[in-house]
Amino acid sequence: MDLPRGIQVVDGPAGLPLLRLESRFGTAEISNYAAHILGWRPAGHEEVLFVSPAATFLPGTPIRGGVPVVFPWFGAHAVEADHPMHGFARRSEFELEESTAAGEHLRVVLGRTDDASSRQVWPHPFQLRIELELAEAVLRFRVRVTNTGAEPFRFSEAMHSYFAVSDVRDITVEGLQRSRFLDKPHAYRARDDEEGPIRFGTEVDRVYERAPTTARIIDPGLGRAVQVHSHGAASKVVWNPGPERGSAMTDLGPDGWQRFVCVETGNVHGDDLDLAPGAEHVSTTELRVTRLD
Repeated sequence: MDLPRGIQVVDGPAGLPLLRLESRFGTAEISNYAAHILGWRPAGHEEVLFVSPAATFLPGTPIRGGVPVVFPWFGAHAVEADHPMHGFARRSEFELEESTAAGEHLRVVLGRTDDASSRQVWPHPFQLRIELELAEAVLRFRVRVTNTGAEPFRFSEAMHSYFAVSDVRDITVEGLQRSRFLDKPHAYRARDDEEGPIRFGTEVDRVYERAPTTARIIDPGLGRAVQVHSHGAASKVVWNPGPERGSAMTDLGPDGWQRFVCVETGNVHGDDLDLAPGAEHVSTTELRVTRLD
Protein backbone atom coordinates (compact mmCIF):
# COMPACT_ATOMS: atom_id res chain seq x y z
CA MET A 1 0.00 0.00 0.00
CA ASP A 2 1.31 3.42 -0.97
CA LEU A 3 1.42 5.74 2.03
CA PRO A 4 0.35 9.39 1.77
CA ARG A 5 2.63 12.25 2.67
CA GLY A 6 3.07 12.49 6.44
CA ILE A 7 2.79 8.74 7.07
CA GLN A 8 5.85 6.49 6.85
CA VAL A 9 7.27 3.24 8.16
CA VAL A 10 10.13 3.68 10.64
CA ASP A 11 12.14 1.46 12.96
CA GLY A 12 10.84 1.56 16.52
CA PRO A 13 12.18 0.03 19.75
CA ALA A 14 14.19 -3.15 19.20
CA GLY A 15 13.71 -2.70 15.46
CA LEU A 16 9.90 -3.02 15.67
CA PRO A 17 8.44 -1.42 12.50
CA LEU A 18 6.11 1.47 13.27
CA LEU A 19 3.79 3.64 11.25
CA ARG A 20 4.69 7.24 12.06
CA LEU A 21 2.15 9.99 11.49
CA GLU A 22 3.83 13.41 11.36
CA SER A 23 2.41 16.85 10.62
CA ARG A 24 2.52 20.35 12.07
CA PHE A 25 0.12 18.99 14.72
CA GLY A 26 2.82 16.68 16.10
CA THR A 27 3.70 13.00 15.72
CA ALA A 28 2.12 9.67 16.62
CA GLU A 29 3.30 6.09 16.21
CA ILE A 30 1.44 2.80 15.95
CA SER A 31 2.68 -0.73 15.28
CA ASN A 32 1.08 -3.42 13.15
CA TYR A 33 1.94 -5.68 16.05
CA ALA A 34 -1.20 -5.57 18.21
CA ALA A 35 -2.26 -2.23 16.64
CA HIS A 36 -0.32 -0.87 19.61
CA ILE A 37 -0.04 2.93 19.86
CA LEU A 38 3.48 3.71 21.09
CA GLY A 39 3.78 7.48 21.00
CA TRP A 40 2.08 10.85 20.77
CA ARG A 41 3.93 14.14 20.88
CA PRO A 42 1.55 17.01 20.15
CA ALA A 43 3.19 20.14 18.79
CA GLY A 44 4.67 22.20 21.62
CA HIS A 45 4.46 19.43 24.22
CA GLU A 46 6.55 16.54 25.50
CA GLU A 47 5.68 12.87 24.91
CA VAL A 48 2.24 12.08 26.36
CA LEU A 49 2.40 8.28 26.46
CA PHE A 50 4.63 6.13 28.66
CA VAL A 51 6.50 3.10 27.33
CA SER A 52 8.61 1.23 29.85
CA PRO A 53 12.37 1.23 29.15
CA ALA A 54 12.27 -2.43 30.18
CA ALA A 55 9.39 -3.36 27.84
CA THR A 56 9.73 -6.52 25.74
CA PHE A 57 9.26 -6.27 21.97
CA LEU A 58 8.83 -9.88 20.88
CA PRO A 59 6.02 -11.63 18.96
CA GLY A 60 3.42 -13.08 21.30
CA THR A 61 4.42 -10.80 24.18
CA PRO A 62 2.39 -7.76 25.27
CA ILE A 63 4.24 -4.43 25.31
CA ARG A 64 4.34 -2.60 28.64
CA GLY A 65 3.11 0.91 27.96
CA GLY A 66 1.64 2.97 25.15
CA VAL A 67 -1.95 2.04 24.37
CA PRO A 68 -2.53 -1.72 24.20
CA VAL A 69 -5.82 -3.06 22.81
CA VAL A 70 -7.90 -5.18 25.22
CA PHE A 71 -10.23 -7.62 23.40
CA PRO A 72 -12.37 -9.75 23.72
CA TRP A 73 -12.17 -10.05 27.51
CA PHE A 74 -10.79 -7.80 30.23
CA GLY A 75 -8.38 -9.13 32.87
CA ALA A 76 -8.16 -12.86 33.41
CA HIS A 77 -10.48 -15.12 31.43
CA ALA A 78 -13.60 -15.92 33.44
CA VAL A 79 -13.21 -19.70 33.04
CA GLU A 80 -9.91 -20.71 31.43
CA ALA A 81 -6.92 -19.77 33.58
CA ASP A 82 -4.42 -20.47 30.78
CA HIS A 83 -6.01 -18.01 28.35
CA PRO A 84 -4.03 -14.78 27.90
CA MET A 85 -4.68 -11.84 30.23
CA HIS A 86 -6.78 -9.11 28.57
CA GLY A 87 -7.52 -11.27 25.54
CA PHE A 88 -5.49 -12.07 22.43
CA ALA A 89 -5.59 -8.80 20.46
CA ARG A 90 -2.57 -7.28 22.21
CA ARG A 91 -0.47 -10.30 21.21
CA SER A 92 -1.37 -10.58 17.53
CA GLU A 93 -0.60 -8.99 14.18
CA PHE A 94 -2.89 -6.49 12.47
CA GLU A 95 -2.94 -5.44 8.83
CA LEU A 96 -2.86 -1.87 7.58
CA GLU A 97 -6.21 -1.37 5.83
CA GLU A 98 -6.31 2.38 5.20
CA SER A 99 -4.03 5.40 5.34
CA THR A 100 -5.26 8.88 4.45
CA ALA A 101 -4.13 12.48 4.66
CA ALA A 102 -6.55 15.39 4.47
CA GLY A 103 -4.17 18.30 4.68
CA GLU A 104 -2.44 17.98 8.06
CA HIS A 105 -5.09 15.59 9.37
CA LEU A 106 -3.64 12.05 9.21
CA ARG A 107 -5.45 8.75 9.71
CA VAL A 108 -4.59 5.04 9.63
CA VAL A 109 -6.78 1.99 10.11
CA LEU A 110 -5.39 -1.38 11.23
CA GLY A 111 -7.53 -4.50 11.38
CA ARG A 112 -7.66 -8.18 12.05
CA THR A 113 -10.30 -10.89 11.78
CA ASP A 114 -10.80 -14.22 13.44
CA ASP A 115 -8.39 -16.98 12.50
CA ALA A 116 -7.40 -20.43 13.73
CA SER A 117 -5.46 -19.04 16.69
CA SER A 118 -8.26 -16.77 17.89
CA ARG A 119 -10.90 -19.47 17.50
CA GLN A 120 -8.92 -21.74 19.83
CA VAL A 121 -9.68 -19.37 22.72
CA TRP A 122 -12.79 -17.49 21.51
CA PRO A 123 -14.97 -19.28 18.95
CA HIS A 124 -16.60 -16.28 17.25
CA PRO A 125 -16.22 -14.73 13.78
CA PHE A 126 -15.38 -11.03 14.13
CA GLN A 127 -13.68 -8.05 12.59
CA LEU A 128 -11.66 -5.72 14.86
CA ARG A 129 -10.40 -2.37 13.57
CA ILE A 130 -8.30 0.24 15.36
CA GLU A 131 -8.44 3.70 13.81
CA LEU A 132 -5.85 6.33 14.76
CA GLU A 133 -6.19 10.00 13.85
CA LEU A 134 -3.69 12.79 14.38
CA ALA A 135 -5.46 16.15 14.24
CA GLU A 136 -4.98 19.65 15.63
CA ALA A 137 -4.41 19.36 19.41
CA VAL A 138 -6.08 15.92 19.43
CA LEU A 139 -5.13 12.27 19.20
CA ARG A 140 -8.25 10.25 18.46
CA PHE A 141 -8.56 6.48 18.39
CA ARG A 142 -11.52 4.24 17.72
CA VAL A 143 -12.24 0.60 18.39
CA ARG A 144 -14.63 -0.82 15.81
CA VAL A 145 -15.94 -4.35 16.47
CA THR A 146 -18.17 -6.16 13.96
CA ASN A 147 -19.91 -9.50 14.45
CA THR A 148 -19.35 -11.28 11.13
CA GLY A 149 -20.91 -14.54 12.29
CA ALA A 150 -24.43 -15.99 12.50
CA GLU A 151 -24.72 -15.98 16.32
CA PRO A 152 -24.60 -13.14 18.86
CA PHE A 153 -21.57 -12.79 21.12
CA ARG A 154 -20.65 -10.94 24.29
CA PHE A 155 -17.31 -9.16 24.64
CA SER A 156 -15.22 -6.64 26.54
CA GLU A 157 -12.98 -4.06 24.92
CA ALA A 158 -10.69 -1.31 26.19
CA MET A 159 -7.81 0.92 25.24
CA HIS A 160 -5.32 0.45 28.10
CA SER A 161 -3.67 3.89 27.90
CA TYR A 162 -0.44 4.54 29.83
CA PHE A 163 0.24 8.24 30.36
CA ALA A 164 3.70 9.62 31.15
CA VAL A 165 3.83 11.69 34.36
CA SER A 166 6.54 13.53 36.27
CA ASP A 167 5.89 11.48 39.44
CA VAL A 168 2.64 9.64 40.05
CA ARG A 169 2.76 10.63 43.72
CA ASP A 170 2.42 14.29 42.73
CA ILE A 171 -0.40 14.05 40.19
CA THR A 172 -4.18 13.76 40.48
CA VAL A 173 -6.95 12.38 38.27
CA GLU A 174 -10.08 14.53 38.21
CA GLY A 175 -13.57 14.03 36.82
CA LEU A 176 -14.53 10.76 38.50
CA GLN A 177 -15.43 12.18 41.91
CA ARG A 178 -18.56 10.77 43.54
CA SER A 179 -18.69 7.94 40.99
CA ARG A 180 -19.11 4.30 42.02
CA PHE A 181 -16.23 1.94 41.25
CA LEU A 182 -15.07 -1.65 41.72
CA ASP A 183 -11.93 -1.79 43.87
CA LYS A 184 -9.76 -4.63 42.54
CA PRO A 185 -7.16 -4.68 45.39
CA HIS A 186 -10.10 -5.26 47.76
CA ALA A 187 -11.75 -8.18 45.92
CA TYR A 188 -13.63 -5.87 43.54
CA ARG A 189 -15.70 -4.45 46.37
CA ALA A 190 -18.06 -1.73 45.11
CA ARG A 191 -17.23 1.66 46.60
CA ASP A 192 -18.27 5.27 46.16
CA ASP A 193 -15.42 7.53 45.16
CA GLU A 194 -14.30 10.26 47.52
CA GLU A 195 -15.21 13.90 47.07
CA GLY A 196 -11.77 14.93 45.84
CA PRO A 197 -9.56 13.82 42.94
CA ILE A 198 -7.75 10.47 42.87
CA ARG A 199 -4.26 10.48 44.39
CA PHE A 200 -1.53 7.86 44.16
CA GLY A 201 1.27 6.35 46.22
CA THR A 202 -0.08 2.88 46.93
CA GLU A 203 -1.75 0.47 44.50
CA VAL A 204 -4.80 1.92 42.76
CA ASP A 205 -6.87 -0.31 40.48
CA ARG A 206 -10.42 0.92 39.96
CA VAL A 207 -13.10 0.02 37.41
CA TYR A 208 -15.70 2.75 36.98
CA GLU A 209 -18.84 1.41 35.30
CA ARG A 210 -21.18 3.88 33.56
CA ALA A 211 -18.45 6.42 34.19
CA PRO A 212 -18.39 10.13 33.33
CA THR A 213 -17.27 10.73 29.77
CA THR A 214 -14.28 12.92 30.67
CA ALA A 215 -11.36 12.57 33.10
CA ARG A 216 -8.28 14.78 33.43
CA ILE A 217 -4.74 13.98 34.57
CA ILE A 218 -3.31 17.01 36.37
CA ASP A 219 0.50 17.00 36.44
CA PRO A 220 2.07 20.09 38.08
CA GLY A 221 5.58 18.66 37.53
CA LEU A 222 5.14 18.70 33.74
CA GLY A 223 2.90 21.76 33.87
CA ARG A 224 0.14 20.10 31.87
CA ALA A 225 -3.28 18.50 31.98
CA VAL A 226 -4.24 15.54 29.77
CA GLN A 227 -7.95 15.22 29.04
CA VAL A 228 -9.34 11.76 28.29
CA HIS A 229 -12.77 11.99 26.67
CA SER A 230 -14.74 9.05 25.34
CA HIS A 231 -18.06 8.11 23.77
CA GLY A 232 -19.36 4.65 23.09
CA ALA A 233 -17.15 3.56 26.00
CA ALA A 234 -19.10 3.35 29.26
CA SER A 235 -16.20 2.30 31.53
CA LYS A 236 -13.06 3.96 32.77
CA VAL A 237 -10.24 2.15 34.55
CA VAL A 238 -7.65 3.96 36.66
CA TRP A 239 -4.52 1.99 37.53
CA ASN A 240 -1.08 2.31 39.02
CA PRO A 241 0.56 -0.72 40.69
CA GLY A 242 2.25 1.22 43.50
CA PRO A 243 5.75 0.48 44.82
CA GLU A 244 5.31 -3.11 45.98
CA ARG A 245 3.66 -4.56 42.89
CA GLY A 246 5.44 -2.20 40.54
CA SER A 247 8.94 -3.14 41.68
CA ALA A 248 8.13 -6.83 41.11
CA MET A 249 7.17 -6.29 37.44
CA THR A 250 10.24 -7.22 35.42
CA ASP A 251 9.13 -5.28 32.32
CA LEU A 252 8.62 -2.13 34.37
CA GLY A 253 11.69 -1.85 36.59
CA PRO A 254 11.95 -0.83 40.25
CA ASP A 255 11.01 2.84 39.79
CA GLY A 256 8.88 2.60 36.66
CA TRP A 257 5.62 2.70 38.62
CA GLN A 258 6.36 6.35 39.48
CA ARG A 259 6.43 7.39 35.82
CA PHE A 260 2.94 6.58 34.60
CA VAL A 261 -0.75 6.40 35.32
CA CYS A 262 -3.31 4.42 33.33
CA VAL A 263 -6.66 6.02 32.56
CA GLU A 264 -8.37 3.53 30.29
CA THR A 265 -11.57 3.72 28.27
CA GLY A 266 -13.78 0.84 27.19
CA ASN A 267 -16.66 -1.43 28.03
CA VAL A 268 -15.79 -3.93 30.77
CA HIS A 269 -17.37 -5.85 33.65
CA GLY A 270 -20.98 -4.62 33.97
CA ASP A 271 -20.56 -2.61 30.77
CA ASP A 272 -19.70 -5.65 28.61
CA LEU A 273 -21.45 -5.57 25.24
CA ASP A 274 -23.72 -7.99 23.38
CA LEU A 275 -23.38 -7.83 19.61
CA ALA A 276 -25.95 -9.31 17.22
CA PRO A 277 -24.96 -10.96 13.91
CA GLY A 278 -23.94 -8.28 11.43
CA ALA A 279 -23.94 -5.55 14.08
CA GLU A 280 -21.08 -3.17 14.82
CA HIS A 281 -20.00 -1.26 17.91
CA VAL A 282 -17.72 1.78 17.84
CA SER A 283 -16.05 3.41 20.82
CA THR A 284 -14.00 6.58 20.46
CA THR A 285 -11.40 8.19 22.72
CA GLU A 286 -9.98 11.69 22.30
CA LEU A 287 -6.84 12.92 24.07
CA ARG A 288 -6.05 16.62 24.49
CA VAL A 289 -3.16 18.31 26.28
CA THR A 290 -3.33 21.80 27.80
CA ARG A 291 -0.82 23.78 29.82
CA LEU A 292 -1.51 24.53 33.47
CA ASP A 293 -1.64 28.17 34.41
